[in-house]
Amino acid sequence: MNHLFISDTTQNNKNIFYIKESLSNLIFNDVKDKFSTDNLRVGLFLDVDEKSNTIAGEELIDKVSDVIAIGYKYNFFKSNLAMGGLNEIERELLITSLISADLKEDKRYIRSKFKQSSEMAIDGFFNFKLANLKRKWQEICGYIPDYFYKDELGDFIRYLVKERNGRKITIVGEKVFDRFGKLLNRHKLIGENQGLKVIKEALLSSSAEVIIKKIPNEADMFYLKEYFADKILFKLEENL
Repeated sequence: MNHLFISDTTQNNKNIFYIKESLSNLIFNDVKDKFSTDNLRVGLFLDVDEKSNTIAGEELIDKVSDVIAIGYKYNFFKSNLAMGGLNEIERELLITSLISADLKEDKRYIRSKFKQSSEMAIDGFFNFKLANLKRKWQEICGYIPDYFYKDELGDFIRYLVKERNGRKITIVGEKVFDRFGKLLNRHKLIGENQGLKVIKEALLSSSAEVIIKKIPNEADMFYLKEYFADKILFKLEENL
């Protein structure tokens, strides 16, 4: 049995909870209540069968890549973008869209810098191994106007969605599933600010099409229609 320990700062505890909830029970042994926490850090102990060590490492770095390419990027953009002219909800949607635009590329870069180890501090990995990624994010911030009009935001998000291809998600009320039927929870990495977890999940999924089997709340449905338009397919009578 191999023992792994992954940690982050206390203010980023949502990252550790996301990793715990997202890891496959088929690969990782029981991880319930195996937390370590103090005033500065929160961590998670993981036990992995040696036969599954390679697969486990791949899954773990995929989730760490989510944490950095979504959660850390969200915090970076929120601190470095002016976003004048937008209300709080619109700011959330702009940042979420900017994250989704380069999500695949960012994750590939993060994975390329990862070296498997029995212990990992996510904040240390970000600060000392991903300097080029931070520089890229800073450059993006330099391209974003300090002031946005609402119509410009809508046009920008619709353009990003139009450029996608292939993937589909399924929405069942407040839940979003990928094409394999796996529940998606990436929105938790950017917090529950202003709600809208369904539209945030749809944007972060990089999907081109949306299947709706149960209508979500009114606000989420409004933005789904606003940004995905004719890419929405209603199948309200079918089971997931």
